[in-house]
Amino acid sequence: MSTVADTKQLRVQAIRWQAQSICSFELVDPDEQALESFEAGAHVDLHLPGGLVRSYSLAGDPSDHSQWTLGVLLEAKSQGGSAAMHNKVRVGDLLKVGAVRNAFPLAKDVAHSILIAGGIGITPLKSMAHTLKAAGASFELHYCARGPKNVAFLKELKALV
Repeated sequence: MSTVADTKQLRVQAIRWQAQSICSFELVDPDEQALESFEAGAHVDLHLPGGLVRSYSLAGDPSDHSQWTLGVLLEAKSQGGSAAMHNKVRVGDLLKVGAVRNAFPLAKDVAHSILIAGGIGITPLKSMAHTLKAAGASFELHYCARGPKNVAFLKELKALV
């Protein structure tokens, strides 16, 4: 996890309903500077109200340096992270965000990629789909959810595959 020393402040530009209990949070630099690049599958730590630190995958297009998108499921048994995101974070808020890390990189130099996601697990794979589509790479995406109302980022995913 990141420490406060290696954080930057980003502004919540938008919060959008994506599916039942899932919202996306768009983060931007408050000075309108480009954000650092990230590789598909990367994540950041958010320092949330109440002193909580939680990791969230970057779900946006890695080639878009104007914003970072996170997808957050409101967990029924939340220990505070997802509840803070859904109930306390508002558009315009400044959040401390840790450095980009990637423990789930996209495999390179493969003939064909098969991306398999379930529920909120779509967030890192969505950035992978952006990267693969931009590269003209061969890939397929399989995404399971409890039902149609639980499918996050549906419109964007349809445009990617």
